[in-house]
Amino acid sequence: MKKYLKVAAIQLNPNEDSAGNIEKAVASITNACEKGVELVILPELFIYRGDPKRYKEVAERINGPITSFFMSLAKQLRVNIVLGSILERSSQMNRYYDTTVYISSRGEVCAHYRKINLFHIKFNKKIINEKKYFLEGRKIVSSCIAGHTIGFAICFDLRFPDLFHCLRRRQTEILCIPSNFTHATGRAHWQVLLRNRAIETQSFIIAANCCGKDPYTHTRSFGHSMIVDPWGRVLAEMGEKEGLITAEIDFGYLKKIRKRLPIK
Repeated sequence: MKKYLKVAAIQLNPNEDSAGNIEKAVASITNACEKGVELVILPELFIYRGDPKRYKEVAERINGPITSFFMSLAKQLRVNIVLGSILERSSQMNRYYDTTVYISSRGEVCAHYRKINLFHIKFNKKIINEKKYFLEGRKIVSSCIAGHTIGFAICFDLRFPDLFHCLRRRQTEILCIPSNFTHATGRAHWQVLLRNRAIETQSFIIAANCCGKDPYTHTRSFGHSMIVDPWGRVLAEMGEKEGLITAEIDFGYLKKIRKRLPIK
């Protein structure tokens, strides 16, 4: 069981060029590994952001070609990778799951989490409704890393504390939250929600967000990927450009927080 774990959140500006998006992700992961990182988190739907009519071109099943490529990369670089989310095919025509895939440093898929709470907002006469293209996930998911428990949520899930309370009851110590948080909502709520969830669960949070604009909807993403400790302190934060942030997770510190201020 490790006492420390160096982690990274990668911030990207995905577009409709899937190959280019993957290339940027690989470069960022490689860069993180050169810094000694052992766990990297990519943003939500980092492989493709654009016209939903093209979703079927990049959607795949778990262990499909794209996931398999990153499995090989994880094994080669000996790094744990959280594929922020991929477009996972479902049994329904033109409906998909927004799915996080957790790959171990052995190159194995250890867990996958399908986004439970789908985004629906009307803002400045613009409507964004993920239920038009996505199906809701049903299962809360946690897994293991270096002898510790890691849990998963995606973007809009941040607004539903019950999900995080369930993960806390599983003794989750690290929460991975890949996102594509909009600029309008992110400016008001992003840091507040992340710090709240870290404090409530007494967990480390690694939140990798998209930046830039969606080329189809022209919706601007907030960026500001963040790593937060169990006391709610921001250990690292990005601006609104592509890049990565790193931090060292101290499990001894987490244990002290939970011992001094026990919650159920």
